[in-house]
Amino acid sequence: MTVVMLMLVVLLKSVESMKLMKFINPSFDHCLTSGHVQRTITDVSRLTCSSACLVDEQCQGFCFLPPDRTCLITHTDQTTVLQALQETAGAVTYFIELKEGFVRKNGNGYRLMQSSVNHGTGRQACWNLGTNMSLPKNEKESQYIREIGKGVTVWALADDDPHEGTWKNTDTDEVLTYVNWMPSEPNGGTGENCVIEATANIKSWIDVSCASSYWYICQYLLY
Repeated sequence: MTVVMLMLVVLLKSVESMKLMKFINPSFDHCLTSGHVQRTITDVSRLTCSSACLVDEQCQGFCFLPPDRTCLITHTDQTTVLQALQETAGAVTYFIELKEGFVRKNGNGYRLMQSSVNHGTGRQACWNLGTNMSLPKNEKESQYIREIGKGVTVWALADDDPHEGTWKNTDTDEVLTYVNWMPSEPNGGTGENCVIEATANIKSWIDVSCASSYWYICQYLLY
């Protein structure tokens, strides 16, 4: 194996480990009992197993068996499963960690913050929780925001300051590849550099002054 290939393998393993860090891992060499297994997937990696759990809205955790690359997924709550784990050589059991007050939508945790604040204050409040202000990257995530927002108007983590008309992620400065403007928006010019989402509407984005006050949604990746 060349040095480059070896480095690539190490990098991939590191990425896989990082993606699993936010799972609670209570037990090595223990696995789910058959009565708590709702789905079995064979010949997969641990990363694929974790991804399968995250896209299953009912998944509470999973057990991965390295010797035969088997993935066991449970819909049973963590407390119940922990009481029934059985000793299984080489097995590793994980449970999804969900922050207090957050709800799960696919691979993300969301929480509607019912406090009217300006854009910067809401952004900081989400940081304080170890999360970010919400910003959908596609229509599916926009649907989640509408479900969480329940018709209220909330901030989005987007702005076009200092380059008017170039809308970007406020935290990363990455130019947005997905937008969801209402008809005739954005229309505020240099006086309206931030974005709100009117969650009662499918096309929901409106540009407003960053000093305005709205509720907001905090969001974080579960893995």
